[in-house]
Amino acid sequence: DIDDQSNITYILPPMGGLTAGVTIRDAGENTNQNDDETEIGAKYAFTSGNLNGTLHYGANSQDGTTAGATGLDSSSMGIDVSMGSIRAVYAQSQTDVTATIETEITDFGVKYDLGNGMTIAAIQTAVEENTGGETLDVTTVGASYTIASGLTASLTYHDYDYDNGTSNETDDDGSATIFSIVAKF
Repeated sequence: DIDDQSNITYILPPMGGLTAGVTIRDAGENTNQNDDETEIGAKYAFTSGNLNGTLHYGANSQDGTTAGATGLDSSSMGIDVSMGSIRAVYAQSQTDVTATIETEITDFGVKYDLGNGMTIAAIQTAVEENTGGETLDVTTVGASYTIASGLTASLTYHDYDYDNGTSNETDDDGSATIFSIVAKF
């Protein structure tokens, strides 16, 4: 989860189920290159009986591009657990979009393997902006079936609802159904 391009990065050797790292980027010395960035990330994998899971955490801090400009911060955390045929994921993130606007995103998903190449899944995503009250809710349900080795058919239904809050954008809602066949060679 660490961006290590053009940065100084250190990833700790794994300790039990824990993996962690940090990366630092110096944007330069010019007055318009103050956007230095620091990222940290950690993952802990665990097993308890038939339950397997991972906990994830990440944080990013980026200074403003010019002296006195507002920096941007974000963080995320999540848990991914599976037991037998069931897998569930919960994640939450927070991002400072500007000095006064903060966006929170919450995702929850569950997948069930029915066996014989058939899976079903449901995902709920909620996005909320703090100052203007904009919100977006997306619900997705889907099924996939492995027809043959390398050939999978999927049927997915998305439903979304956007509320503009006090912004000048237009409220919107709708749905889409998608059928696809994927071949991997």
